[in-house]
Amino acid sequence: MDLVKLNPIKRMSPVLSPDQTSLGRKRSDVIHLPAGPGIALLLWASLCWACSGPIDQNHPSQTTAGQRPAAPAILADSISWIHNKPISFSPWRKQASLAYIQRHSDQRANSLLIEPVIIVVHWTATPDFHTAFRIFNSEKAPAARAKLYAAGLVNVSIHFMVDRDGSIFQLMPENHFARHCIGLNHNSIGIENIGGPAWPLTQAQLNANIRLVQAIARAYPIEILIGHYEAPQLQFTHWYREKESAYIADKIDPGVAFMAALRRRTGLPGIPARLEKSQ
Repeated sequence: MDLVKLNPIKRMSPVLSPDQTSLGRKRSDVIHLPAGPGIALLLWASLCWACSGPIDQNHPSQTTAGQRPAAPAILADSISWIHNKPISFSPWRKQASLAYIQRHSDQRANSLLIEPVIIVVHWTATPDFHTAFRIFNSEKAPAARAKLYAAGLVNVSIHFMVDRDGSIFQLMPENHFARHCIGLNHNSIGIENIGGPAWPLTQAQLNANIRLVQAIARAYPIEILIGHYEAPQLQFTHWYREKESAYIADKIDPGVAFMAALRRRTGLPGIPARLEKSQ
């Protein structure tokens, strides 16, 4: 399979307010060192404090690409405006998820932890939060969804869900495998929005997505921000991993206009405009 060479993507640094340092602390919290013979000791102590002090909930520490996360991470534990509402994830669902990974992307996989570098945005095609939550809370894929069921017994799952009023819920650890986007489940964080063609996404949801995407990008080395409908375009890139070539997403969510506005407001790039196949 030919792979695609991608032009390097320039990472954007988080914008800091005038009263913040690059560590995310307020300038009033920064230690100012007095002159004197003890300055070296004070400098060493202040550096230790800066590295080990409490994390600002608005600027969580960022993981490094290629560094395997040690444990599941929950942004909702440190950010008050994200509500933690976990879906059911029994030992059976964990094992079925691992079986899905081994079948579709990595036959030697032994962990559900991922290293996120992509954010994928969806809509639920449901009118309300409670209906959508029930769908994702179910552990087994419904037989009525023949394509989904044939590809694996584990049901779909998602990391975050945004209600129509802009309320944000976290359904599972953001560095944990979720079945939400064919080919990108191993390296992406998924955001579902309540709505669909019959229930257009709201301005409150756009604003909430902006805020959530920015928080995720501060915590993880996110390289691209895409809509679910764009995933097949990545099929021959290093980001994409799917062993069954005929198993491809055919989606329209969450819409071109919504993604254009979201990328414009967050500053995160989408799929590179120029993709060149290697020999």
